[in-house]
Amino acid sequence: MGKSVCILTSTHPATDVRVFYREARTLAKRGLRVSVFADWNREEDRDGVRIYPIRKPKNRFVRILLLYRFLINGLSCPADIYHFHELELVPFMIILKILSRKPVIFDIHEDFEVQYRKARWLAGRPLKFVLVSISRLLLFISCIFDGIVLAFDYRRKYLFDKKPLCILRNYPIKNMFGRFPYPDDKKGNYVLYTGGVSRRRGIEEMIEAVRIANKRVDVKLLLIGKPIEAGILPLIEANRDIVDYRGFLDWKEAVEIYRIAKVGLYIVHPTSGLAGNLPNKIFEYMAMGIPIIASGEESWRRYIEETDSGFIIDGFEPTCYAEKIVYLFKNKDEARRLGANGRYAFETHFNWEAESKKLLALYDRILKGEDI
Repeated sequence: MGKSVCILTSTHPATDVRVFYREARTLAKRGLRVSVFADWNREEDRDGVRIYPIRKPKNRFVRILLLYRFLINGLSCPADIYHFHELELVPFMIILKILSRKPVIFDIHEDFEVQYRKARWLAGRPLKFVLVSISRLLLFISCIFDGIVLAFDYRRKYLFDKKPLCILRNYPIKNMFGRFPYPDDKKGNYVLYTGGVSRRRGIEEMIEAVRIANKRVDVKLLLIGKPIEAGILPLIEANRDIVDYRGFLDWKEAVEIYRIAKVGLYIVHPTSGLAGNLPNKIFEYMAMGIPIIASGEESWRRYIEETDSGFIIDGFEPTCYAEKIVYLFKNKDEARRLGANGRYAFETHFNWEAESKKLLALYDRILKGEDI
């Protein structure tokens, strides 16, 4: 019987795109027996992966108090390698490593220190200082783990180079975008934004930019995602004439809706905590074969500029974004050219099928070259 892996995540649903569709399914296709312990409503087998539900409490502090469940479930699932996804699980995974005597991989999706500094739910500087300090300590002692997976390159910041490590970016999966690019005559007059909806993620600028552009071309904002701060739904409702809001959709449902969009929009403020991250949606827009209009954060600027797949706007003036929307709607050949450049970059470089080889190489290295 083949090797086995136990994946544990305390904040993501069992079918999270990175956890399940990218990593778990890739490992299962390689021949590993894969179990996932995560927030889900039932135990089931899906795409060769066994899902075990650990319901996630709605209250953040209750969830923290119940994190011990992941240690218990990990110990109840004998595996050849364990793979977990949250900083809050570090103390329990250290115990799991000691008791199981098996290798453990820590998969880091974000810069936790920046997230805690920007988190609005942390009222007061003393609490933020404490959590930032704890996050630094936990990341420092994470060197005990046998492998580190990073969604972004934080090696210099946290000194992870001493352990087997891979930078595993969230590039789109090819077969999920196989029917793109979609013919122009089948698209609607939509500018697309997908992801968490908040002011720091540019919802006000996007709405205003589309409203300005709508005076010159027929255009609406296609919005897919859930609000992540108060007051967003009333803002959307007040602008229903130019906003087509679909709410949160399953990944496969979202991809179907993506087809009707002509332009991908991404406006993120430095205070969002996303500065320095490499957003999935930039590469999803490339996979769709649509041109991109994005704010000027350095971490994604070079991908758009080097592939010639869209426009970077320095600053957050809605009029500047509106001008580019109007330009792309009026200059269809140029929009197709930029979209085709992005699609080519996706097909040749920025896809999960190419990126996943690094995950398999890491597993091979940790398991000391044994067949998996």
